Amino acid sequence: METQFSEKNPIVIHFNNPYGQVTFNHEVHTSFSCSDCHPPFEFKFDDHMDYSLRAHKHCLGCHEGASMDTNCLSCHAKSERKKVMYQANAVKSKSTERQKLLEFFYKRRSIRAYQNKPVPRDMIEDLLKAGMAAPTAHNWQPWIFIVVDDPKIKTALSETSPFASYIKSAPYVIVIAGRRDNSWAMLDCAVAAENILLAATHMGLGSVFCGLDEERWQGASQILNVSQDYMGVCLLPIGYPAEKKSAYTKYNPSNIYWNRFEKGRPDSIIVSGSARKR
Repeated sequence: METQFSEKNPIVIHFNNPYGQVTFNHEVHTSFSCSDCHPPFEFKFDDHMDYSLRAHKHCLGCHEGASMDTNCLSCHAKSERKKVMYQANAVKSKSTERQKLLEFFYKRRSIRAYQNKPVPRDMIEDLLKAGMAAPTAHNWQPWIFIVVDDPKIKTALSETSPFASYIKSAPYVIVIAGRRDNSWAMLDCAVAAENILLAATHMGLGSVFCGLDEERWQGASQILNVSQDYMGVCLLPIGYPAEKKSAYTKYNPSNIYWNRFEKGRPDSIIVSGSARKR
């Protein structure tokens, strides 16, 4: 990430995030969160300053409350990524049954606000059954699922990530971790998490995939008393939604390639390590 520091206040930095160029103004962004779902970012340019770009580098990568043309709520920064409201014609299927299935998938949204309403424990157990129905490499099932409903533990977990403050308001948080000695564990756990997210949507519950990196997991694993044999993958808060979100279209045919990605190369197949023309 390239940064350019201004000698004058306010400090203005131009940098690229995964979705485009962002102009960061500390006087604006430190007093305004990108959306109601996230806490104000804590920016720290170095150890002696109070601001950290680590949390902000995903600005406009989520911006759940931002406008559909991806303008930042607190400044004029704009992302190259486009959100498009759900259009049935864009994902229309020739089959009525398949159409219903597609509409269900697009109905799933990341929910970060939850009602103060208990979720029956048997629903959580069913979510875990759905999660463990996911495929795993060689059927190793290298995962553990920790279900948290203790308010103190939820609050502590919410402080392990700048993007997790909302989880303490959810009745439950499912923590998924995979064995470090299994090179496929992270992928297996992510597939299980998606099963849970879809099952939660079907049950009328809301959730969101809150990812864990090594730094965040260090704090979370101590809170949960998990050995270093496991690496955390995500936190999944579970609750009845306290917010309504419309579906939007992510389907983009330009990202689809049939048979090969590369263009202008000889059409060939690999046989025993050598390329042969068809």
